[in-house]
Amino acid sequence: MTSIPDRFNFAKYIFEKKLGNKIAIVDDVDSITYQDLEFRSKSFAKYLHDTGIMREDRMLILMPDSIETVVALLGCILSGVVPVLGNPWATDKTIGHYIEASAAKIILFESNRAGAKSITEHLAETNHQPRFILDKKQLNQTLLLGSNYEAVTTLRDAEAFWLFTSGSTGETKSVVHSHQSMIAVGAGWGAQAGYDAHDRVFATSKLFFSWGISSTLISPLTAGATTILHGKLHTPSSAEEIFKTYKPTLFASVPSFYVALINSQLPIDYTSLRLCVSAGEAITSTVQNNWQAAAGQPIIDGYGSTELLAPVIVTGKLVKGFEGQVKDADGNNIEDQVGELYIKGPSMALRYQNETEKSQTTFIGQWCKTGDKFIKTGEVFQFVGRSKDMLKVNANWVSPVEVENVLMSHELVLEAGVSGIEDANGMTEIVAYVVLDTDKTIPDNIEHQLKSLVKNRLDYFKCPRFIRISSRLPKNTNGKIQRYLLNESYDKQSD
Repeated sequence: MTSIPDRFNFAKYIFEKKLGNKIAIVDDVDSITYQDLEFRSKSFAKYLHDTGIMREDRMLILMPDSIETVVALLGCILSGVVPVLGNPWATDKTIGHYIEASAAKIILFESNRAGAKSITEHLAETNHQPRFILDKKQLNQTLLLGSNYEAVTTLRDAEAFWLFTSGSTGETKSVVHSHQSMIAVGAGWGAQAGYDAHDRVFATSKLFFSWGISSTLISPLTAGATTILHGKLHTPSSAEEIFKTYKPTLFASVPSFYVALINSQLPIDYTSLRLCVSAGEAITSTVQNNWQAAAGQPIIDGYGSTELLAPVIVTGKLVKGFEGQVKDADGNNIEDQVGELYIKGPSMALRYQNETEKSQTTFIGQWCKTGDKFIKTGEVFQFVGRSKDMLKVNANWVSPVEVENVLMSHELVLEAGVSGIEDANGMTEIVAYVVLDTDKTIPDNIEHQLKSLVKNRLDYFKCPRFIRISSRLPKNTNGKIQRYLLNESYDKQSD
């Protein structure tokens, strides 16, 4: 990756490419060229300036993915205003947290969730009041006149935007990223994955997720590609329509959605694809093989986090420009043993906003302590599991991912999630929740089959004490299994 100048504005960098009439974005109702995207983004930047929204003020964006969402995002970055991206389908409590945590001067709000509260109702329940509130229609009214607005001179380490972590442990943190983070993704992960100007990019994760903004927006814009947006949460049916209409060449998703497509049995034509990438969770060999059979393409598996913005390890190897270490509990570098992964590289976040203690324990000098367990062998990094999900059973560490991968290799298992419960003595027992393929005949001894499968593949202490058949597994809107909710979700299904 080339060096980044001290004075750098990511949006200005994109528009200086002068890609003219090349289509930049397609959404549910329209498309926009790079030239028009620049025009509208500069118009919105001038609107912010004229209404007194100042550099380093924040704008909370709670909008489904659309051209307007991107215009607002880039207009903010051009003007030095910091966009804060939240999930418009989040719970009322979480939206209230977004409002309080961002302390935004301006809020862009639109929800297509049935029965959702208005922004006025949300604000009535919080202690923060913004100066301005916009919806999609009002936003478009600010873009009618156009502007020759010139981007403010920002530094590469200046705040560019915020994301919220997905709250996989129930806690949501505000992650602050710089302009350097953005170009580091496009010129690092995006370039290594193979994004190019001829691509039509279809990514299922939403812009308010790190994997969504890196795969759907930052990498395509850096490469000069066309990206395809959809305002609702994706289903196999919506994906089928996009493949039929736009014939994407690059597909970015998460393992659970690849599984959903495979199991949908929809007649989707994947022949336009030249590249498939995944992040969020580890891809199992079963999913790899089934996708290869369905689409004729392998899946490039990436590991990253909100704190790192994009994958920094791809198929076991570090992305160029990044360094990695695996450390034991005493902070010593280790090899061929399970330890905690530390990453150093240019896309690392600046901090957690208003979380000094957590920032100090995660961002240690130039290194990011990921909280994930890996084994390093030479130059190869093998994901073992997330530290918060690891189980201590009979004094041994057990990775839920490892057990889930074995269960998923059974032909009747569509999804698997592994968690722990305490027995009467306070000891941890492993419980596996599995979703079965009900279109096939389920034998009476399926639980015995699954336990035997794990016993034959893994150490004895990794075998689940209980197998529980579930109709669904709890997931966040990015498709990640929420292991901390597995027990509660099953209990509710059983009521």
